[in-house]
Amino acid sequence: MITKFFSVISLGSILLSCSCSGGKKVTPEQCLGSWEMLDDPTNTKRIILKPDGIAEFVKLRVRDFGRNEKEALTAKGTWKLMPNNSVIELWYPFKGGDYGDAGSLRRENGGLELWFSVGDPDDFVWKRFRLMN
Repeated sequence: MITKFFSVISLGSILLSCSCSGGKKVTPEQCLGSWEMLDDPTNTKRIILKPDGIAEFVKLRVRDFGRNEKEALTAKGTWKLMPNNSVIELWYPFKGGDYGDAGSLRRENGGLELWFSVGDPDDFVWKRFRLMN
């Protein structure tokens, strides 16, 4: 049986952020490519979104998405742009189940960023990724 888990914290961040600033809708094609984790001192953690719906995780750990486990994420999962065009949903297998996280898309500093809220709803932090293409 596949367990599906959707982070309540991530869903809360979606409600807090309405959409990409600037009012322009993001297309799936604009989301393709390599997203580098900001605030990562090694500059090596990435999510690569491919046109076939595959998401590749490079040097990311489950902990990077707010879970307590220290294990690395599997190399691949899936992604999709949600119908409101301001949220990307990621799914990845972990410990016999499928886990999901939703990140809000934002236009920041002239580029596209993907923000995930991580931690307790009263004391969360943002994990931010920037599209590098």
